[in-house]
Amino acid sequence: MVHLERANEGILTTLGYKPIKRTFKDVTKLLAQNQNILHPSYGSDEDAYLIYESTLHPKLPNITYLPNLRTTSNKIMLATTLGHQHTQKQKGDTRDFQEIYEFLGFGAMLLRNNQGTKLYLLKPRDKITTATDDNMTFINLAESPLTTHDMSNPRMNSSDKSLESSIGTMMLCTFYNGVFRLEINPAYYERELLGSPTKPIVVSECKLGESLYEKLPEHRDEFKKAGIELVVGGNLSPQLQTRFEEPLITLVLKKDEKLLECLGFLDLINFPDM
Repeated sequence: MVHLERANEGILTTLGYKPIKRTFKDVTKLLAQNQNILHPSYGSDEDAYLIYESTLHPKLPNITYLPNLRTTSNKIMLATTLGHQHTQKQKGDTRDFQEIYEFLGFGAMLLRNNQGTKLYLLKPRDKITTATDDNMTFINLAESPLTTHDMSNPRMNSSDKSLESSIGTMMLCTFYNGVFRLEINPAYYERELLGSPTKPIVVSECKLGESLYEKLPEHRDEFKKAGIELVVGGNLSPQLQTRFEEPLITLVLKKDEKLLECLGFLDLINFPDM
């Protein structure tokens, strides 16, 4: 399923990237019974999406590559990482955030913690951070695969998928014939992880990509009834937004001191030149 040009994958390997493959078997484990709408032609050991983890010292940004999938009714199931819970919260942990992501296409980040649930709509070059107590999920909003870059401290970046393995991912998004449909897993209401149950959120007469990105905010009240705050853009403070305006790869290669400090890389601020 997942296809990258061999030359590109070879370059990434040369740059010290290690491919981490997520198969359809992995994806199925994180879907509730009523969510498993994947087309039966997909093999269980076939790659559903890829993560390229930088193993260099100093690190480069990791890369996630998420292609959309087909369903049993030949709709498009928009690519998603299905969710995981950050578990790294140690005494004396002073990091501003656990991870920072840069989106290279139109997509969304679902973040849930004890303060509530937010769905951030992101366009190319937008950045978003995740905290040590966030449950996070990527969702693609475009026709082409969603690619993201991210930076995190590998020594302090643990996660857990127990909830998703137990009751499935929070939401699934499909697209067919100009209609986008977002359905929320009712188990999240039963567990009181969200507000009141709601009907699927439907956006008609749209195209994937910028059109959907622009139309979703018109349904903000429907998201609110579902217990989800819809936010356009990332969650960086104005100060960090200005400081981190350049592409993430540029900030890393420049050894931006603020970025390394926020991630808990203080011991690497003076790392050798590459």
